[in-house]
Amino acid sequence: MSTPLLRSLMMYKMLSSFKSGRGLNRRGLIGGAAAVVGAALLKPCCDQVHGADDLLGQDWRVPRGKVTSVFIRRGGRTLSEAVVGLDGWTIPPGAQVNLMLEDGEHPIGAMLSLRHPDGARIGIIGNREQPERCRIVSEGSHDLFYVGANGILGYIDGVTIEHAAPARRGLGSAVIADEGGFIMTGERVRVIGFYYGFTARRNGTIRAEGTSARDNGDASYFAFNGGHLYVRRSKAMNATDQDRNLGTGFVAEYGGTIDAEGAVSSYNHLAGFAAITNGTIRALRTIAHHNRYAGYLAIQGGVIVADDAVGRDNCGLGTRSDELSRVFGSNLMIQNDLSDMIKCNLVP
Repeated sequence: MSTPLLRSLMMYKMLSSFKSGRGLNRRGLIGGAAAVVGAALLKPCCDQVHGADDLLGQDWRVPRGKVTSVFIRRGGRTLSEAVVGLDGWTIPPGAQVNLMLEDGEHPIGAMLSLRHPDGARIGIIGNREQPERCRIVSEGSHDLFYVGANGILGYIDGVTIEHAAPARRGLGSAVIADEGGFIMTGERVRVIGFYYGFTARRNGTIRAEGTSARDNGDASYFAFNGGHLYVRRSKAMNATDQDRNLGTGFVAEYGGTIDAEGAVSSYNHLAGFAAITNGTIRALRTIAHHNRYAGYLAIQGGVIVADDAVGRDNCGLGTRSDELSRVFGSNLMIQNDLSDMIKCNLVP
């Protein structure tokens, strides 16, 4: 019973009991748990099972110690159909199932809710070398990848997740962990054109290190109401909702917490990083540049810890906060704030 995956699930259960106010103290635990889940999914120790596609929709126990790949090809079975087809499968410890997406466009017209009891051993994998060639396209106003009720999605990698319509309020989130749900991604995941990119709320947790999100609405990375994002080295660009004067790369709100160490946030309509209503962001060694209102913004009890961070060439102030909030850090550098607004509008 002491498999690496079982240990990771035990660590995950411990994570879900943490209060949002302790977000800065749980980063090591989150990193360890998610790394074990990812390693269990991807390590090349197991033999491949071939011909499993025909077993979708049936009751089947995946052989222990085996990797089972299900191939999703354009014009054939869709990703949504494959996920539903796994409902009757049991995936024991030591086994794993990878849904393999071929290059091209994979349209999805409804929310893809992943609630498999063995979800920690399921991966969705596209083109890790060129993720722009494997596109998952949302065609509705729903959230796309949804994991809630303490569920787990073990891995997503090698995909570009985009919306068919321009970003606007009501288009939902590309990836959302809710009510204790847990999602892990690889570094080759890109999100484009939703109202929210990656969202963790109500004690949900997403580990999405090294990912990128651009051209979204209110926020590219959003931790809300006790949710936690572990998104070190990620990049956010051009979050914009001009009608509501919103658009921030990384937002922690209502007790949400974000570990964004080493992240970069640029060309956003409002701010690079924003901690609002008791939200907390760990922004060590981050860079906020060419944001229109502020590089780092804390209001209504928000806190941003920005040791060794750089706010440069922002068209508003490098940091803004009210009397209830703080943006602080040793060696926090602010350079060339109040830059010409034209520069902040020239989105690459």
